[in-house]
Amino acid sequence: NPPIRAGKDVVHGILAGSKQHLNSGGSIVAVIQKKQGAPSAIKKLNEVFENCQTLNKKKGYFILQSEMIK
Repeated sequence: NPPIRAGKDVVHGILAGSKQHLNSGGSIVAVIQKKQGAPSAIKKLNEVFENCQTLNKKKGYFILQSEMIK
């Protein structure tokens, strides 16, 4: 889970930076509450990876996954 309280810039930096650490077919999975930025994290993951799935959402928590496709 990303350090939400560190701020949006830090979280988005971690999400974007994860791309350079993934092999083809690798994925990043994050759990983020809606009220703590899940919608903006979805937008960022779609921007970076061109894909983001919501694997599950319950009680305000989103489980997000993006896959490295080459």
